[in-house]
Amino acid sequence: MISLCVQFPLIQTSLVGYVTQKLSKELQHPTSVGRVSIKWFNAVSLEKVEIRDRKGRPMIQVERLDVNHDFLELAIGKDKKTFGTWLDEATLYRPSVWLVKNPKTGDLNLDEFIARIEELTANPNSPGVKDQNVPFYIKQVHLIEGTFRFDDPREQRMSGKAFDYNHFTLKGISGEAKNFMILGDTIALKVRGLHTYDKRTNLTVKGLNSNVMYCRTKLELADLYAPIGNSIIRNYISFNYEKPSAFGDFNAKVLMKAHIDSSRVRSEDLGWFADYLFTLNETWKVHGDFLGTVHDFKLTNTDLRFGKNSRLRGKIAFKGVTEFATSLLDFDMVETRVDAADLYQYYPEKSFNDLAKKFGVVDFSGKYKGTIDRFNMSGDFKTAMGQINVRALEMNLAAPVPTYVADMKTQGFDLGKLVEDDAFSQLDLDGKISGKGFDIKNAGLRLDGKMPKFAYNGYVYKNVYLNGTLQNKLFKGSVIVRDTNLIADVDGTFNFNKERYSYHAEGFVQRADLRALKFMKDSLLIHTELNVDLEGNTMDEMVGKAKFLNNYATFKNRNLVVDTLLVDSRLEDKNRDLDIRSEFFNFKANGRFEPTKAVVDLARLFDEYQMYFLGDEAAQIAYYENKQLKKPIGERYSVAYDLKFKKMDRLLAFLFPEGYVSNGSRVEGVFTVDNTSMFSMTGQLDTLKIGNNSFYHTELDLNTSKFTNTPQVLASAIIRSDQQKLVGIAPTENMQIEAAWNEDHIAFRSNLRQQKLPNRATLNGELRFVGDYMSLQFKKSKLRLLEEDWNLDATNLITISGSEVLLSNVNLKADKKDQLISLNGKMSTNASEELAFETHNFELATLNPVLNVNLGGVANGSLTMRDVYRTLIFDSQLQIKKLTYNNFLMGNLMGDGEWDPVDKHLHVDIHLDKNEKREFTVTGTYTPDRTDNELDLTAEFNETNLNLIEPFARGLVSNITGKAVGKVSVKGAALSPVLDGTVDVKKGRLTFDYLKAVLSFEDKVYFGE
Repeated sequence: MISLCVQFPLIQTSLVGYVTQKLSKELQHPTSVGRVSIKWFNAVSLEKVEIRDRKGRPMIQVERLDVNHDFLELAIGKDKKTFGTWLDEATLYRPSVWLVKNPKTGDLNLDEFIARIEELTANPNSPGVKDQNVPFYIKQVHLIEGTFRFDDPREQRMSGKAFDYNHFTLKGISGEAKNFMILGDTIALKVRGLHTYDKRTNLTVKGLNSNVMYCRTKLELADLYAPIGNSIIRNYISFNYEKPSAFGDFNAKVLMKAHIDSSRVRSEDLGWFADYLFTLNETWKVHGDFLGTVHDFKLTNTDLRFGKNSRLRGKIAFKGVTEFATSLLDFDMVETRVDAADLYQYYPEKSFNDLAKKFGVVDFSGKYKGTIDRFNMSGDFKTAMGQINVRALEMNLAAPVPTYVADMKTQGFDLGKLVEDDAFSQLDLDGKISGKGFDIKNAGLRLDGKMPKFAYNGYVYKNVYLNGTLQNKLFKGSVIVRDTNLIADVDGTFNFNKERYSYHAEGFVQRADLRALKFMKDSLLIHTELNVDLEGNTMDEMVGKAKFLNNYATFKNRNLVVDTLLVDSRLEDKNRDLDIRSEFFNFKANGRFEPTKAVVDLARLFDEYQMYFLGDEAAQIAYYENKQLKKPIGERYSVAYDLKFKKMDRLLAFLFPEGYVSNGSRVEGVFTVDNTSMFSMTGQLDTLKIGNNSFYHTELDLNTSKFTNTPQVLASAIIRSDQQKLVGIAPTENMQIEAAWNEDHIAFRSNLRQQKLPNRATLNGELRFVGDYMSLQFKKSKLRLLEEDWNLDATNLITISGSEVLLSNVNLKADKKDQLISLNGKMSTNASEELAFETHNFELATLNPVLNVNLGGVANGSLTMRDVYRTLIFDSQLQIKKLTYNNFLMGNLMGDGEWDPVDKHLHVDIHLDKNEKREFTVTGTYTPDRTDNELDLTAEFNETNLNLIEPFARGLVSNITGKAVGKVSVKGAALSPVLDGTVDVKKGRLTFDYLKAVLSFEDKVYFGE
């Protein structure tokens, strides 16, 4: 009957009203239900369920609550303290929980509600006894579209979109829970597939699974799988606190314990809790044990991966991670790897990252303590730059100019890569380093240590000791070197307080072998005392004076003493005066220019001119294409120079013994760089000697103009010399050479005449640059010798392509006589190519005014040459009729040379005939491949008239008569032959011209080693 009555709405409403009125009174929290539907006392649907806190605010609301329970027992049970211990199932549709802090106590409104439940469910028979609460269970709970709201009225709402710990709302809460239990202040349940999102940040939980336990001092999530945003947190975490109000200061008052396994955290998810992390694009893969608060925690057994190639292992501790830029880090790492590329987003300062990239992937074990920009560190590091053992490193990246102090040791460290200079390479260093800045141009570095190995310019220095400061490649302090090839002591000081640094250095270089140190290809030893006072931050800014005293140098077994070398550089309103003085020369330069740039540009200009003569058009095109891609042409500059020669004898004897320039000679000119590079030189040289060639009263006028970024050239040169003494020819005069270079061709004219004689030479022509080769053609060129004109064939052409030289119609013909000299063929690395020299009816007397000799006779013959670049191979035939020397008739000379390709030697057959009698013969072989034994010849004297010697001994002896008979072998090297044999002299007689004494002799002459 009762069951039937309860099915009627009027009775249901009355019954629920009775129950809610009773609950409100017992719970001391207003409770109401808008509508109820009870089915046979085991299924109840409640709509518009609401529990308000003691301030009358809606604390818990449920739009509809469906439960299974024995409500009859609840309604009429005699023992009110044991009501509702078990529910089979509950479904909450659109539940809403609003937790609010008490402004005075900081307690949550829910704390009061839970405390009242704990009081009501306590065993009435054992008041005050612990653990005497009656548990309340729900076997299955369904949450649908729930809301959770938290507010702390003591705190203002945060601006922006960051997660507001004090005011937040979780929306769309849906999921399943099993074995829901309330026991006193403890709530336990198994959550499966929980979804929700934060209203402010839209950060989403995408199906959380966990065994949850909550009480007044702890929230535990065991067997955790939490996909939050793009992150996944796994395994176990608990939140420990003194009371629930601690969540109001979560970062500082909630202690977390966690075992993190195979978790992945994205920076954009953590960014809602720490703004700095939004600047990153990072995924942290984490394994380890966590203990601490958000503000102060430790990770042990850590395996943290980040970036593309970085992995931290060991112990990690953070303090203040919510302000990551200033958080304190304490790492103790083992077998760790950090890729410099992965650090960029954490510290994007360019100079730091440029430096870090050079170290590449770093494997290390060590300790790190401090913030990300101010820390102490120690450890062993293997990097792309070499191995580094850091005993202690203190670094401050937060300063306007970063600073660092290190006690370290390096092995195989690539210094060249660090300072961006290929001249430097590996460095071993053991010492202390301190400095500021990472930009190589602005960094300051102090060193105090030893360099057991220091590689520079391809040479490995040993035993270098440093104590000083290095900045912008300039050093302050002392350098001591005790290397085999360099012994030096230098002290220097900088003043960094000035806008322009000042530098003073004094030192002593006892010995420096520049060839061994690989500064020169030739041997040069130097010794000097230096004293310099300079100002400037770079070499091009340097002004001041430098003095080098008591200089001594040794070069190719030649010695030079230089008493004093002075350098004076001044700069005023960007206009520079450079003055270099010594006892050998004075050099001055003036203009708006930078010395090092001018030297580099001038050397580059000469290299660009040289490209025309190298015969590689593709390389030249590629060079200018690459040059145009580089930085644009800088500011225009110009430098005027003046070089005055003094007593150059000792300097030239030391550097270039074949040369000589007279005292008082002078050259000057201007070098200008803009869109066009221009170079000029004028000079007056009283006496100039190059080898055995001498030029007197010489004037030089050179002007060149070339587009800086393209190959087009305009140039002219004029050389005049009053008198000359050229090796092998008689003295000449009035030499004049003019040349004009217009882009792809050089036209030239030249004149030369013999002193006091009408003999002269005129050579005109044109040199053309065509693709990968050059062509040279002489035009309107001739020689005048002994009143006879010799003309060069108008069709002559010389073509040069690399090492290949082709000569065509290079023929010199006499106007009035049938005489010819010709040179035709090819000089090549191909041994089959031939170059032929021929003479036809050539009168040797023609050479007398040129060579300043007295020859006679008519020459006919040919000489064919091959393989001229390696082992010269030649065949020859020569005939000179009526050969005379100093008007003495020697006879007819015949000579043949024939190459044997099998045995690779030249067969030689030379003989001299006179009055139909063979006077002298040389036969045998010449084998060029046998460098120490090239000659295998035999000279045979066949009653040779001794008067053949007379023309060569004129002025000493005369009236030579007698005969010579015998054989002499000639062996060994061509430059140092070995003679062996005997010559029998018969009826010898001669007159000594000075004494007028006559000597008669008859004896044997022996030749041997």
